[in-house]
Amino acid sequence: MESLEEWVLPQIKHMTFTGIWRVTLMLSNYKDSVYLSTGEPDFDTPPNVIKAAEDAMKNGKTHYVDPSGLKELREEISKKLKRDNSIEASPDQVIVPVGAEEALATVFQAFVSVGDKVTVFTPAYSLYLDLIQMRGARLSAVNLIDEGDRFRVDLEKLKESITGSKLIILNNPSNPTGYVMNDEEIRAIVDLAVEHGTIIVSDEIYEKMNYSGKRLLSPASIAPENTITINGFSKAYAMTGWRIGYLAAPKEVMEALKIVHHTNVISASSISQYAALEALRGPQDSVKKMVSEYARRMELLYGGLKRLPNVRVAKPEGAIYAFPDFSFYGKDDDEFSVRLARATHVATVPGSTFGEAGRGHLRFTFAASPESIRTALSRIEEFLSSKSDAY
Repeated sequence: MESLEEWVLPQIKHMTFTGIWRVTLMLSNYKDSVYLSTGEPDFDTPPNVIKAAEDAMKNGKTHYVDPSGLKELREEISKKLKRDNSIEASPDQVIVPVGAEEALATVFQAFVSVGDKVTVFTPAYSLYLDLIQMRGARLSAVNLIDEGDRFRVDLEKLKESITGSKLIILNNPSNPTGYVMNDEEIRAIVDLAVEHGTIIVSDEIYEKMNYSGKRLLSPASIAPENTITINGFSKAYAMTGWRIGYLAAPKEVMEALKIVHHTNVISASSISQYAALEALRGPQDSVKKMVSEYARRMELLYGGLKRLPNVRVAKPEGAIYAFPDFSFYGKDDDEFSVRLARATHVATVPGSTFGEAGRGHLRFTFAASPESIRTALSRIEEFLSSKSDAY
């Protein structure tokens, strides 16, 4: 009998477990470890949201719900999209999946086949790259221009790359770079997508984390017939473990998306959906407080990274990450992140996890306590400045 491994799909056989978790898991046995790796808010879910979940359980709301999501939650999401994003999407154009990640996977399963071309701005969230590989599709990477102190979109490269693409993925604000696209860039991207008949997948999970002063323009507000909008509750409401997100799409594709979503999971957790409903309906003070604190922590991390010898870093404009360039210490960022972790017990993410454009960089999150950030910076500075084998 052949080894079971032989039956694994070729595109999956050549994949590796996400680099986002590799160093984090490596350091899990050390009590003094500092984690600036995973995008995990260190805030608790707001008490009113927790109470809503408790009430749902006490009242027996623990059964299957409409696979598309609770009607009242979809209605609230529809209102939120119109109020905050100028997106006109009826409740029937909304699905509540198991987190924004299931939303992305649903879109890929519904639209992307072997050999299809998908355009992504890189460095990019690793899930986009993994989904492209899992579907046997082709990556069309448009590298952000790294000017050292900032990133920007290469629109000329996009014009060359978008032809024949089935999807183009936008993540604004960006993971891992912290870059925020301005109105002009978004409009130019949308115009090109519409011209080429490319579906825009707009991942807006970090919309609340915007420190740039730029207005966030949702592509669906100007090209609703071409855009699928994805968002969720994990980051804004510190609800990563609740696994609840949402997507809004044109009416013409809703049936296909519903079929894929239902086939994969039937429905998202009913308890988590009642919690999400309260998150949207309830007071937003906790969100504002959390974002304000992130802005302070961003300045702390950015200032410390700037002081590190031979390290270049762009100031984060949004999301919860900084993406400094450590290439002075070698192009193999994966090896360097492991060496750094072993010497300092600080977990970061190798930049190449986010595509070739990230090589030589490390991703740091500032969704960690100020104490953790200071400790990590102090250890890294000592490591880089010492006579040890830092190079």
